[in-house]
Amino acid sequence: MSVKIEILDYKYGEFEGTQMISNPSFNSSSDWDLGTGWAISGGSANHSGGTAGRLKQFNLNFIQGQTYRIKYKISGRTSGNFILANHLAGSANGFIQSNNGAFSYDWVQGSVNNDKLSLYGGTGFDGSVEYVKVYLITDIDWENSIVGELDITDHSVFP
Repeated sequence: MSVKIEILDYKYGEFEGTQMISNPSFNSSSDWDLGTGWAISGGSANHSGGTAGRLKQFNLNFIQGQTYRIKYKISGRTSGNFILANHLAGSANGFIQSNNGAFSYDWVQGSVNNDKLSLYGGTGFDGSVEYVKVYLITDIDWENSIVGELDITDHSVFP
């Protein structure tokens, strides 16, 4: 029998956990529910102005009260807003983005029954979303908290 013990020195702070979105770069329309005005092509999700619609990804298991970070990039936008829909307390919206560029936004998840990422292209939004990534924000950086390992291959030397 072998015993292996990890020696930890916790590194605290604000750290990104595992990236939660499958197909974050829009390589295909798989894993995405395309609402009115949305299409996926050329490695981006594109929304045509004139109609409002949601872009969703399901089965993400958001936890009420936990902090999450979304990273996304908008290009080709000339009008309208891109919004994180119904994720905050009381089903309120999150960021209201009306510019091109790469962005990062943190929020505390509201409703526990919100098992999907819900993004909203407003009526006038006519841009492209090049990627969307979501991370659970944790308090301990587990990967960098391991300072060593004790490997006891002979269990007779371990009390």
